[in-house]
Amino acid sequence: MSKLLSRNIFDALGGTWNLRRTILSKLPTSPSGRVTGTATLLPYSWPPHPTFLYSEVGEFKTKSGQVLQAYKKYLYHYDEGNVPDWERVSVWYVKEARDNNNGNSQKVEPGSLLHRLDHEGLLVDDGEPDMVGEPVSGSWTATASHECGKDQYDATYDFNFKGGELRDWRLQYTVKGPEKDYSTDTWFSQGDRGLGSS
Repeated sequence: MSKLLSRNIFDALGGTWNLRRTILSKLPTSPSGRVTGTATLLPYSWPPHPTFLYSEVGEFKTKSGQVLQAYKKYLYHYDEGNVPDWERVSVWYVKEARDNNNGNSQKVEPGSLLHRLDHEGLLVDDGEPDMVGEPVSGSWTATASHECGKDQYDATYDFNFKGGELRDWRLQYTVKGPEKDYSTDTWFSQGDRGLGSS
């Protein structure tokens, strides 16, 4: 995968996406259900590299009929250093605290690393790697993993381009641990597009 292609994918994430998530739990202590909502990725200042603040809001309807509010924040970070191309994209937790200089708003700061997208997991399903001046087309897959105590989180990302435009993308998680056994499948489709990382 070329550096140009990995940067094109990162830049294309910017904007607002409609999301649909299915959660399937194999344990009775953790609910299954569906989440619908939006995810917005806006430029975030984390010099010297481009970063998006991912903010997700939605409604989680469990199979039992309970309705809960869904809320998540992460940082998507593009590192232009001398590392393998696809490992330039990483996802980080955020730390939130009250911003005393701005009323009751929440101040967001980078937290610990969640995972790095693995270039070795990259597959080209169709289309060809982009050439300078030609639009990106095709589907690309990357994987990522994260250990949290005794729990293992394995992620798969799928990005679907056509004519240089990111049409949709998918994030699947499989989570295993002593008290966790569930999977999630999230589709992001086009909402209010056109907010690049600049």
